[in-house]
Amino acid sequence: MEISQGVIFGLLAMIGFGMNSALSRVPAQKIGALKTMFYRGVGATSLLFILLVFVFPEGVTLRGILVAVAVAIFAYFPMMLFYKGMHYGKVGVITPIANSSALITTLLAVIFLGERLNAWQWTSGLSVVAGVILISLNFRDLKNSQLTKLTSGVPFALAACIGWGVTFFLFKFPVSLVGPIMTSFIVEVVMLLMCAVQMWQAKETFALPGGFGKYIISMAIFSFIATLAYNYGIKSTAVSIVIMLYMANPLVAMIYANLAYKERLSVQQYISVGLIVMGLAGIAVW
Repeated sequence: MEISQGVIFGLLAMIGFGMNSALSRVPAQKIGALKTMFYRGVGATSLLFILLVFVFPEGVTLRGILVAVAVAIFAYFPMMLFYKGMHYGKVGVITPIANSSALITTLLAVIFLGERLNAWQWTSGLSVVAGVILISLNFRDLKNSQLTKLTSGVPFALAACIGWGVTFFLFKFPVSLVGPIMTSFIVEVVMLLMCAVQMWQAKETFALPGGFGKYIISMAIFSFIATLAYNYGIKSTAVSIVIMLYMANPLVAMIYANLAYKERLSVQQYISVGLIVMGLAGIAVW
């Protein structure tokens, strides 16, 4: 059995983003999502800048930089829509909808990049997506939600799902033009600046209280790993394969929460773990 380089990068991206999400819980609750995002961005951008000093890619053009900037600006809006949905709606409804974005990315890659998946890869990918949705899906919240109203948060979640699906597809273009490292750096810089502007508009202080440094540093390191791994993955392997691996990151976050916060898993979550693991194994092997 031979596992491709792209699959390895996809799994690294999954672990990196999953750990970033899991570690963000404490600072996000204590100092707020915006400040957590900002300082995570400061750390990740710093690490990418250091990497660029030693490994500056060749063939970087102004056109490629502008494409990366445009994708980064576009990428910021789905994230804001997701947080808007979380503000109005229930986690058990909003998160599963937003996490369905891998299907959109896959379809776009098949249609516009000419990628082809065999029947087993489609089945494995759908197994991963089903498991990711099932991890956080709350059927009671879904039943009680007024799905078409903005106050349910669902329209925002759907918009975030579509936006993320398009964003992860679009990353292919700056990666092809300026490479994975430069793309990662530009995206992080733009996201950091947009986050800073939003904090300034909200009149939030930029001071970081003591006691959160270990979380921010850890999040920055895992974000650094995740963004580089995803971009290197889509450079060497089909976007549709890497995104299915990347989007399984809630599995990592759930395992961490179980170990660190002693959160017990429900029967539904055990089923979701089985679906994701089977899907990941299928994608990795076939």
